[in-house]
Amino acid sequence: MSTDSRQPVAPELFGRMVGIAIKAGQQRTPSVKSELEPPGDPYMQAAIAVRDALKDQPEIFDAVMNRFTALMDLFNNQRLGQWVRINPRNPKSQDIHPAVIHAASQFKLKANGRFPIERFLQSVIELAEQYPAWSEIET
Repeated sequence: MSTDSRQPVAPELFGRMVGIAIKAGQQRTPSVKSELEPPGDPYMQAAIAVRDALKDQPEIFDAVMNRFTALMDLFNNQRLGQWVRINPRNPKSQDIHPAVIHAASQFKLKANGRFPIERFLQSVIELAEQYPAWSEIET
């Protein structure tokens, strides 16, 4: 079954997959060996972990990874500003506000696979109203 690789993904599912991808990508050594995986390639480690987690839903793997890649592009280019914080329980880690995850799960990707930054961030502001204050969100 083929699906649109830019389709929306349920926010809760996407949030879990982002957590799995980030954890896998931060590991110093891959947890899964693959002949396709260069040693220590964080993106490949993340993709393999997500693929394994979605083994019962392979049809949404591309959509999850495309959205994850677009989200990480914003994160790595420091476009998320106030929506990222140091994890209070683990100062070596950062948290992304749930409104960002929610927006990234649903917002329409451009043809180049990226989010239109200004409209995306406006969506995050609107979605943030549905969540507790950032200071009240535990990790």
